[in-house]
Amino acid sequence: MISGGRSLRADRTINRQHTPDMDQRNLRTRRRVLLLTQNLGVWGAQRQLVELAKGLDRKLFDVRVGTLTLGGPLTAELEERGIPIVDFERRWRWDLSPIWRLVRYAREQAIDILHSFMFLPNFYSRFAGRLAATPVVISSLRATGHEIDGWPRYFLDIATCFLCDTMIANSSAGAMHYTRHGGLRSRIVVIPNGFNPTRTAVPVDTRALTERHTLGRFAHRIGMVGALAPRKDQALLIRAFQRIVQTRPCTGLVLAGDGTRRAQLESLVQSLGLADRVVFLGTVNPQALYPLLDVYVQASALGEGISNSLLEAMAHKLPTVATDVGGNAEVVVDGITGHLVPPADPNRLAAVLLDLLSDPQRRQRMGQAGRERVLTTFSIDAMVAATQNVYERLLAGVLRAAQLKIAAAPAHSEETPSACSSSAS
Repeated sequence: MISGGRSLRADRTINRQHTPDMDQRNLRTRRRVLLLTQNLGVWGAQRQLVELAKGLDRKLFDVRVGTLTLGGPLTAELEERGIPIVDFERRWRWDLSPIWRLVRYAREQAIDILHSFMFLPNFYSRFAGRLAATPVVISSLRATGHEIDGWPRYFLDIATCFLCDTMIANSSAGAMHYTRHGGLRSRIVVIPNGFNPTRTAVPVDTRALTERHTLGRFAHRIGMVGALAPRKDQALLIRAFQRIVQTRPCTGLVLAGDGTRRAQLESLVQSLGLADRVVFLGTVNPQALYPLLDVYVQASALGEGISNSLLEAMAHKLPTVATDVGGNAEVVVDGITGHLVPPADPNRLAAVLLDLLSDPQRRQRMGQAGRERVLTTFSIDAMVAATQNVYERLLAGVLRAAQLKIAAAPAHSEETPSACSSSAS
């Protein structure tokens, strides 16, 4: 399927002559898992998928990763581990052909578990999994509410969730919202995102970032990492920052990430007279930014699940301030690891940040408490172990159902008299 670390398209990798039957599937010691995502870009869901693919027990699971769009920065991490990547090639917006490529691949590769991440992979894999008679089909819920994908997609996801065996949500807030709008609560399992602590242990050159953007001119730096998109609220942070510089003029605001709202946010900064104090970094390695910050802010507007950026900042011993949206309250312990503030309230956000900037000892205390919380509650090992438990439980259920079906089948005698012999007697 994949040779020499190259990613191949699904319709070119299938052995069309041989399909392992169910007996062969049951005799295998390693179950075949296909993890399906949109692409391998550096986003939260993709990061969790890659960490899961690398962490699953190779003695128990034969893992491969599927994408709808080939390529992305995380490809290299999978190739380094020898994890196959298969592209199911979504060609246009309403393209349903990935379903048939998934069906063919799942059948001929005898996939045991089809586990998808995000809306489109969920949609495709639910239908493909059932058409291919894949034993276990798992979907993922990565956000809270409809805002990221919109109401039509959100309700379509809810309407088709009966086609999957289980949905893994990364936050309780997301699971509750989903069930309030018709999702099947009995099928949802909450497994929070995991953070890999080795990502903070690797030395990162912060000097280049500091020099390129002259970040050394600021006495304190507040930062945020995230897409410049409607689901985040950098505008709230910018308005709060306008109030902060009135008291602490030597403070800088550093925003990492890019997106459709960049021009709008840059215009807001200009209109507020903050151009010399707000720095737009664009897309950078956030590991090089966290060590330069004094406080991290997660200004979420809509649909937050468990934020990877929030976990990363806490792992870097940063005190965190987050809007009380979605799963943020499941990560930040108010008053212990940082603070939660109401959304759309720049005055409150500014007041909390000013308090933290004036108290270095409290910042240090909260930063240490945050790191300890991430390492104990949001570890990669815990996320992988919990997901493996779901896999094993569902596979055991499939096996039990097959055994019951066999036991319930009517017994047949070895010799059945023919109609002729019966009439002759």
